[in-house]
Amino acid sequence: MTNNLAALRPKLLERFNYDPKTGHFTHKRTALPYHHAGQRAEKQSATDLVLRHDGLHLSCKRVAWLFVTGEWPAGHLTYRDGNPANVSFENLVAVSEVSRGRRTRNCKHCGAAYVAQRVDATAKYCSRACAVAAADKPIPAEVPCKRCGEVLPRGEFPVNGHRIGRVCTPCLREHARHRRLADRYGLTVAGLEAIIAAQGGRCAICGEAPDTGPQVDHDHATGAVRGVLCTPCNTGLGHFRDSGDRLLAAAAYLAKHMQPP
Repeated sequence: MTNNLAALRPKLLERFNYDPKTGHFTHKRTALPYHHAGQRAEKQSATDLVLRHDGLHLSCKRVAWLFVTGEWPAGHLTYRDGNPANVSFENLVAVSEVSRGRRTRNCKHCGAAYVAQRVDATAKYCSRACAVAAADKPIPAEVPCKRCGEVLPRGEFPVNGHRIGRVCTPCLREHARHRRLADRYGLTVAGLEAIIAAQGGRCAICGEAPDTGPQVDHDHATGAVRGVLCTPCNTGLGHFRDSGDRLLAAAAYLAKHMQPP
């Protein structure tokens, strides 16, 4: 479709004159203005100037772009001053350039250029440091964790973009552990510790103390927690698909091929 419209340029040049400074289209034969107000195809609520040619309704701003650049615009065009009646070439701009210009801003405090994550009036500063400095609030060198209360240097808190957290990393990990136990197994930390204490701090299968963190074993069909295992035993049950028949067959297989001492 774009190629077909670009092929219209010679016919349009034969029929119309376009003044890039004023944005006026005139008919070459009559020298009269040749445009009228119509409805924009992509958005019915806004008006646009339209040229009619061989049964086609062509947007004046797109035809103007074609006249000056020799190419039909690949994307949407808009007006710098927001006035659709001003079709001068200097008033036309690609929508992508407008969006990129809105995202690139200068920090209100230090003046450095930065790309705003949100295109709104609140993204005024390139960093939290500039935002605090602009408000005449000193950045504390040390702050207490909101969960444990331990005072840690600002640099030891997790940073998310320009936001500096108020919860230390160990507390974040502990919180994630609580959420994981609750979501996966319906357990609390106290409930897990009670199971470990009942097993004497050892794996419920091999009886050895786990080298790494204890693994919660549960029935994949019902979700019920069965006990706490070490990592090798828990992984082994998973590989045997929680099948007692497979485990018994594996035990018999080992006994058959076991060499005498």
